[in-house]
Amino acid sequence: MQLLHFLKPPVKPASDIARLDRIGFNHICFAVSDIDSLIGKVTAAGVRLRNQPMTFHDRKLVFLEGPEGTTVELAEWK
Repeated sequence: MQLLHFLKPPVKPASDIARLDRIGFNHICFAVSDIDSLIGKVTAAGVRLRNQPMTFHDRKLVFLEGPEGTTVELAEWK
């Protein structure tokens, strides 16, 4: 995966970037081994959660508010 930030031409921000049900790529997910510990660390550093940790199928996950309105997902597979 390649994450880019273009300087020229300036990129127009997508007005619906925070909607997780929009079509296309809208967030990045990282697999973690101890989600509860990591949530404690990132919230202590000032990162805001978009939801409370939840169980979905075979994993526990949480969405974080990333830079410039992006969303970062942390997922721990059970």
